[in-house]
Amino acid sequence: MKRFKWERHYLHWGITAFSVIVCSLIFYFSILHWIYMREFFGLIGRTMAPIVWGFIFAYMLTPFARFLERMLHKVGGRLFGKRPLLKKRIFRAVGILLAVIITLLVVTILLLHLLPEVYSSVESLIDNIPGYFAEIAGLAQRFLDDIPALEAVTIDLLREGENLLSTWVDETLWPNLDIVIVAVTAGVFGVIRIAVNLALGLVLSVYIMYNRELLAAQLKKLFHSLMPPKRVSVVLNAAHYLDRAFGGFFLGRFVDALIVGGITFVFLSLMNMPYTALVSLIVGVTNVVPYFGPFIGGIPSALLILMEDPAQGVIFIIFIVALQLVDGNFIGPRILSTTTGISGLWVMISILVGGGLFGFVGMICGVPVFSVLYAGVRYLSNKRLERKAMSTETTAYGPEPPPPPLIEEETEIE
Repeated sequence: MKRFKWERHYLHWGITAFSVIVCSLIFYFSILHWIYMREFFGLIGRTMAPIVWGFIFAYMLTPFARFLERMLHKVGGRLFGKRPLLKKRIFRAVGILLAVIITLLVVTILLLHLLPEVYSSVESLIDNIPGYFAEIAGLAQRFLDDIPALEAVTIDLLREGENLLSTWVDETLWPNLDIVIVAVTAGVFGVIRIAVNLALGLVLSVYIMYNRELLAAQLKKLFHSLMPPKRVSVVLNAAHYLDRAFGGFFLGRFVDALIVGGITFVFLSLMNMPYTALVSLIVGVTNVVPYFGPFIGGIPSALLILMEDPAQGVIFIIFIVALQLVDGNFIGPRILSTTTGISGLWVMISILVGGGLFGFVGMICGVPVFSVLYAGVRYLSNKRLERKAMSTETTAYGPEPPPPPLIEEETEIE
């Protein structure tokens, strides 16, 4: 009888089969008890929210903190004598604190200047709402006067709607008023929780920025313990490209939103249009969303101005269409090509493809994801060209330059 021979790959097969079975059971019970799983994941999300905000704030403030740290080294490089470690720690702590304080001051100043303008615009809008309804009612009444047959039908519809509203208030709203109060209270507590998470995240970001080298070294150590060195280098390069792509994309969108919002504010101020601050804020914030953002912000803004002054509303529509054409075809792609490292053509293609496949999320993440894929394809193609001893410069594969023009030698005429 042939004797069984143990081989190592049997263990690998067994572990793989066991892992598949366990994962399948976990997935099955997760679907079966989805309500409890949702509560569990919600608890994890609420618990991890300050940590996530801490890393987000650290990621956003680190470039500014590094800049301030370098400036402190240039200004006070001769301080602390021959104690470079103490100097580095102090300058880093001061640079981080200055970055946080300056950022909070800038945000506070902007809010103090912007919020009163927005509040006055919203207050004016609320005061004008009864007039808007009166104008709409007058238009509807004139329309019904022109067509008497519709008046009786409209009155019946209004009475039926009034009866439905009173029935809903008596049978649904008042009996469930305690639920409404609980929902409002939960919303207030949710806002307070978000504010607390933001504050804790800001404090945590200071510690993350101060120990960024240590955290990076610990992460590299973990990667080296789990993967071979070549794969670690690939992962680190991919992380570098992700950092450049996502950071560059959101920086570009932020700068583009500031430019568009500022141009809108200046134009509305010069034309003395209503709701200047509110409309500029709406246009600027929604412009962060590529392509569809201008429509999301421009349509309600145009309606607000149209209800106040139809002539100025038409002027605003012409202005916002022209501005978005210039921004969508020139300013936005140029900024994103500078911050992400890919050309404006690929920026537009990635936004269109991402939005077509994955909707809103695809429009937001299309450019950074494409930037990573573009960098990966370029890296792999360059490696293969180097193995073939061929040039990695794109210009080497362009059209050949035209030959120099033939110059006929002048002959002396005797």
